[in-house]
Amino acid sequence: MLTPQEARALFATLRAMAADGRTIVFISHKLHEVLAVSDRITVLRGGRVVATLATAGATPESLAALMVGREIETARRRPRAGAAGAVVLEAHDLHAEGDRGLPSLRGVSLAVRGGEIVGIAGVAGNGQRELAEALTGMRPLTAGRVTVSGHELRPGDPRDAIEHGVAHVPEDRLGTGCRAEPLDRLEHRAQGPTATPM
Repeated sequence: MLTPQEARALFATLRAMAADGRTIVFISHKLHEVLAVSDRITVLRGGRVVATLATAGATPESLAALMVGREIETARRRPRAGAAGAVVLEAHDLHAEGDRGLPSLRGVSLAVRGGEIVGIAGVAGNGQRELAEALTGMRPLTAGRVTVSGHELRPGDPRDAIEHGVAHVPEDRLGTGCRAEPLDRLEHRAQGPTATPM
């Protein structure tokens, strides 16, 4: 899980080590990294070597075909059929604190239209998690508001967000569970555990 800059630094170090006469085996499924750092590539499939080839003659498509045993049709983004719809999610000047009580979000505003995907990028620890939690009611706001289809969500109330169609997949989906369930089921769960025969 290296940033592009970290990967370039690692690859420069590997190249310097190889220039000193050392042998390096680099194992990865990230084809662009394998192509960037290697001189020769060996492809495994089902625990067996299926090919060894010079990197100069390899492409991501040819390597992928060797990895799965058939040609792969690469997915291409389909052009948008029409204009994006009305704004369905809007964040207005969001401010929130992080887990340590320090400001984490400082005036974040955005709008998402129906049929649109908005990506949020940033280095870990720069507010992405806090923004997702603020949008879904899992983190209280110190200022600002979130609206879904014109309804202003109650800050810090994930049930209100769920009722209005907002779902959340956390970055640590195994350690932090969150499911959109009907409220009667959630309330039933809150009443206490039930025994299930094994």
